[in-house]
Amino acid sequence: MKNAIKLLGIIALAAIIGFSMASCDDGGGDPPTGMEELNFTGQQVYTEDFNEETFKLSYTAFNGTLNLTDYMGGTGSVTTGGKLSYTKGTPTATYLNDLTNWLDDLDDQGYTEITPATTSVKCATLDAFEISGTSNYYSMTKEYYSMSGNEASGSYTFTNVRYVYVTDDILITAKGYTDNGSEVDEGFTYSWNDTYRNISLNLKKGWNAVYSKSTGAGTRTASGSTSTRTIEVAVGDPSNTRWVLNGDNDD
Repeated sequence: MKNAIKLLGIIALAAIIGFSMASCDDGGGDPPTGMEELNFTGQQVYTEDFNEETFKLSYTAFNGTLNLTDYMGGTGSVTTGGKLSYTKGTPTATYLNDLTNWLDDLDDQGYTEITPATTSVKCATLDAFEISGTSNYYSMTKEYYSMSGNEASGSYTFTNVRYVYVTDDILITAKGYTDNGSEVDEGFTYSWNDTYRNISLNLKKGWNAVYSKSTGAGTRTASGSTSTRTIEVAVGDPSNTRWVLNGDNDD
């Protein structure tokens, strides 16, 4: 399914490689920061299907059962009716990593004026579940993806949520940048203009919901493609995102 997006010259499923943070959530209420425990029990799980004729993506409630692992030594399940059953408190020391590694990654990606330069704060991240046992699915992520267009032009928005545990309060800031250019491959010209917004990431001790949002548009002709993309991340858990199974006919 997601390979079809490349026909538009758009990198729709961007990895979370930049942080452009606003200290807010997607609506009213307090931002989901500093949570002592993650509790997803009772949340619906979905499958996704892409229609290559209409360039539309649809979500269908999953009705089966699955066993899950969380990359931090924990387990969960999808119970009858496709309902998630999972809770997570404080990660054990084995799964806590240096947050300074994140700061180094920002520098590698092109961000500048990064603060703090170093930190003793540790972190753990839950960005996906692995499906254990025999299944048509290999992982489950929290996301929402919408698109419109055809093989010649289109636009999309992709939102992905991850949950970040930190051992102490920390504010991470950095200056974003623009990456644009073009390259020619076998007579076909690829042109792009990507914007990574500034960071102001205010994390509180405990679990924090953080979402990335990639918004883009593109066109394609016989001789080349052009695309524009804006990547931002914010503290929050947007209400339109959902737990989505990856695998099966999702290719």
